[in-house]
Amino acid sequence: MSKSTNEPSPFDYESLQPGYYDTVYSKLKGAQSKWHHLKFEYVSHRMGEFRDHLDIGCGPGTFIGHYCKGRKSIGVDVSSEQIQFAQKKYITDDHSFFHLNETQTLPFDDAHFDCITIIELIEHLEDEMLKKLFNEIKRVLRPGGRLVLTTPNYASLWPILEACVNRSTPVSYKEQHVTHFTKTKLQQLLENQNFNNIWITAFQGMAPFVAPLHWSLASHLAVFENKTWGSLWGHLLFAVAEK
Repeated sequence: MSKSTNEPSPFDYESLQPGYYDTVYSKLKGAQSKWHHLKFEYVSHRMGEFRDHLDIGCGPGTFIGHYCKGRKSIGVDVSSEQIQFAQKKYITDDHSFFHLNETQTLPFDDAHFDCITIIELIEHLEDEMLKKLFNEIKRVLRPGGRLVLTTPNYASLWPILEACVNRSTPVSYKEQHVTHFTKTKLQQLLENQNFNNIWITAFQGMAPFVAPLHWSLASHLAVFENKTWGSLWGHLLFAVAEK
């Protein structure tokens, strides 16, 4: 049976300009750039100690390149062009990057990593792909190893924010975000995958949008928000779980 013409086509991640998000990060001005700075800072401060780190969906390698210096990290992504960008800009003796197609298993031995990060990836995957991804994560994560992830919080004002981004920037998330998570849905996903010591909170409130007025003030506001209402109504969910 042929595929219905009404069914949306999968988003082509190769259509993104190579290094697009790295360029946004490097601007050091504006709400979009501050968004990525605050997000990466939040994740890196909660990764804990590790020897071997894997970043799944690493894109152009920005997180590894700026926040994993001096530590052994590997990034993988389905976009060959983003990986080529990462290899040119961020490869070091400690940092390496590999392209994977969407059906390929992770090319690493069992129990190879003690920390895995997934920064705003799982919302791009439907149920079957999520199941495959988490089976692979559990395979390559060491016993007691830590999984750290973020994803948009669809119980917050994120849907409004996403609609604004879709209209005002070159990148639209309408076709990209196919699974919408709340705290409850994310908790169920991790419990169904038999992870232990699951902790989920929200972060990333209005602070990034202060950055056009004052870059440093946005950072101070983020600290305040994450100690108060941000943990309830932040635009992003943050989860830590152990194998």
